[in-house]
Amino acid sequence: MTRDKLMHDLYHRVWLWISLLLLSACTAFVDQEQPQHIVDLTVILQAESSVGQTFVAHHACLNGVDVWLEPGSTKGDIRLHLRTDPQSDIDLVTADLPLRQVNQAGFYHFSFAPLLDSHNHYYYFFLEIGEADHVFIGAGTPEAYANGSLYRDHQPADAQMAFRLTYNWSGIVIGGIQTLLQAVGALILSGILYGVPGWALLIVLQRYGGPAVRHWTEGVGVAAGLSLALYPCLMLWTYLLGLRLGAVYAWLPVLLGFAILVWHYRPWKWRLGTFRTFSQICIKKISWPDLVFIGVVGIISLQRFAMIRGLELPLWMDSIQHTMIVQHLLEEKGIFQSWRPYAPYQTFSQQFGFHTLVAVWAWLTGSAAPQAVLWAGQALNVLAVLSLYPLAYRIRGVWAGVFAMLLAGVGLQFPAFYTNWGRYPQMCGQALLLFAVWWGWCAQKAEGKLWPWVLGGGLTFAGMTLTYYRMVFHYGTFILASLLIFAKATHTFTKRRYWLCLLGTVIFGGGIAFPWLFRIMTQSQVSAIARASTSQFPFQNLVQMGQQVSITWPFMHALWIFVGSLLAIWVNEAAILPVVWAWLLMALPILRMFPLPGVSIIQSFTISTSLYMPRALVWGTLLGHWGEPLWAKKWSRGLATVVLFVVVLYRCLISLQWVERSYDFATWPDIRAAQWVANHLPSNALIVIRGTLYSDGTGSQGEETAWWTAVVGPHALGMDGGSWLSVLSRRMATIPLPYLLQSEAPEQAGYTEAVNRLTQRLLEVPVTSADGIAALCQFPLPITHIYLGQRQVALGKLITGPTLTPLVDVLQLQQSPAFRLLYQQDQVRIFEFDRTFCR
Repeated sequence: MTRDKLMHDLYHRVWLWISLLLLSACTAFVDQEQPQHIVDLTVILQAESSVGQTFVAHHACLNGVDVWLEPGSTKGDIRLHLRTDPQSDIDLVTADLPLRQVNQAGFYHFSFAPLLDSHNHYYYFFLEIGEADHVFIGAGTPEAYANGSLYRDHQPADAQMAFRLTYNWSGIVIGGIQTLLQAVGALILSGILYGVPGWALLIVLQRYGGPAVRHWTEGVGVAAGLSLALYPCLMLWTYLLGLRLGAVYAWLPVLLGFAILVWHYRPWKWRLGTFRTFSQICIKKISWPDLVFIGVVGIISLQRFAMIRGLELPLWMDSIQHTMIVQHLLEEKGIFQSWRPYAPYQTFSQQFGFHTLVAVWAWLTGSAAPQAVLWAGQALNVLAVLSLYPLAYRIRGVWAGVFAMLLAGVGLQFPAFYTNWGRYPQMCGQALLLFAVWWGWCAQKAEGKLWPWVLGGGLTFAGMTLTYYRMVFHYGTFILASLLIFAKATHTFTKRRYWLCLLGTVIFGGGIAFPWLFRIMTQSQVSAIARASTSQFPFQNLVQMGQQVSITWPFMHALWIFVGSLLAIWVNEAAILPVVWAWLLMALPILRMFPLPGVSIIQSFTISTSLYMPRALVWGTLLGHWGEPLWAKKWSRGLATVVLFVVVLYRCLISLQWVERSYDFATWPDIRAAQWVANHLPSNALIVIRGTLYSDGTGSQGEETAWWTAVVGPHALGMDGGSWLSVLSRRMATIPLPYLLQSEAPEQAGYTEAVNRLTQRLLEVPVTSADGIAALCQFPLPITHIYLGQRQVALGKLITGPTLTPLVDVLQLQQSPAFRLLYQQDQVRIFEFDRTFCR
């Protein structure tokens, strides 16, 4: 084929793709919101009536609504009105559809001019029809759609219309650009907040202790670890000194860090020649692996921030607890003890490292606590991936670090999946764990003064402890694994300096965290938990132990570790370290057999969700070892890079689906209702919310729940968006968050037991009965309202074990004279309790 023929063919192919893109831009993007249509729930639309639906648009440039229609009359038109909410009388847009077009059942399109700012906006549309006409509208169950409700004559009904939303493709593109810009901004902010203080501290440590890192990419990770550890330690010790600094916690480390960096690099001495020399050095010094490192961090960051696009609140019940702590830290300008106005409890014993890191994010950006938890949580998720790099770099080099990050970033579900569960402290604790063990691992070959290594290792150890208490045991298994590896090298194993460094790290780090640990251990609830017996899981013999291990650790866990063990032997001695660490982590629950202090908090579930760390290190090391020759030659380097990034981008698209909206506790209607509560109910209101009594544990978290209930007994658990009510409205609910019921001391003796009794009683008798009203009246604090959230049993859809009977019934409340309906929007209802019935 001649060159002209090739160019002619290429020209036509390019124009073909351009034409296809232009044609696709003319079509609309269809979002399948609520496609369910059940025959028995079909709604008839007649003259002088209306059928509507509330919804939330997830993109910009909303330009149409598709509604499931079935044939009725053939004359006249159906008119769609779009408004901001059901209470509004102003039409944003209208659209008409001739009835003669509805000749068979299906979705029919109502088109209107694009709404440019529709992204994350709440809307209401309703349909009207002319006189003597009728048509049938498809509908589904109330649970079929979370962010709205079907309306009959502008009043909410227990159903959801079958509908779809359409958008201009320009809105999708605009949304993508906004997501990209937000991700870049969040990444820059993460570098300032979680990078600058640690980089400055690392410079100081290296100035007096000699080089600690071998390459700038390794230094980026180590600096992040120092930054993450600095904030909780600073907040703890200022609290012990009686200081609450508020926004100073965010600005002081950053400004001081910048000052040290300016002093170190002395930019006032730079000249034009300096910049030219610097750029030449960068071109020569920044290698291909460095560019890949930058690209990987950038892609993973974009993926993490894109995962939460459209979320107003973090997911699952754990996030409610974390948001409440962050919000109270912001309000009290530091560590607090009283939980008011959120709950009548007066001790604070939670691990607060993660919450400190989110609080400084909120102080620096001015974000509200829920959004700060979301965005800072994803930034820390990126750092949880980055935390693998320094250790993998020391084990096998730069490519081992890159592949370890890729595996944890887009190959494995963890740590990305923590976003669904809201287990941010565990994720952040795991990141600090890896930074802490890096200091312990590298100390074997450290030169220069000892104190910088003790300071760096001790600071990260303290930050790890304050962020997630269980990580202390994980740290111990790593140190034991490293000692087993070192045992082969007698000169290293008997190195006095190394032992002094380890001992100094534990003493210094433990000394920083000790005041807090001692303080909470003097609390009766925490002390009882620490002393709790682990006899509910006894191992009477080796057979039972083997059976328990086979249940706790699936076959695939053992398989990848076994294969990794064989392959790591081929690489080098250090490559076996993460394999040994994984085996020791899996064996850690055996300590629960012995009466040792604190071993009761060891949890198989936490360990199983931590195994991504050794897994990524094992296979990252092996891939780095095998893939290193590919980057030795230019032709293979380019090909391998292209293949690598194609695979990464493909995995990123898949991983975007890991965030599941089914983990939402609160929906848009709940958020709107909470705002109404904040504006209309008195500050001393006490609100009953739906709940159940959690008395046993099943499913993936069954062991932890069974242990908690064995220690503190059955406890009440909120089951719908009412669980968010305290955080969003600053009004108390009758069911506080589980952590408060489990480990904090109430202001009034017996309050926790009263919460559990009330919840249990309302599961046994109707709230409108004489016994139900008596239970409300006998509660220690005056109950004033009842809240019924959008999703009746949000919790019960995801886990099994608790009683899933709703705490209260809507129809009974509407018919009882003791309760008055104050608010009804979508599926959310708020009733006022007439306390004169208590007399």
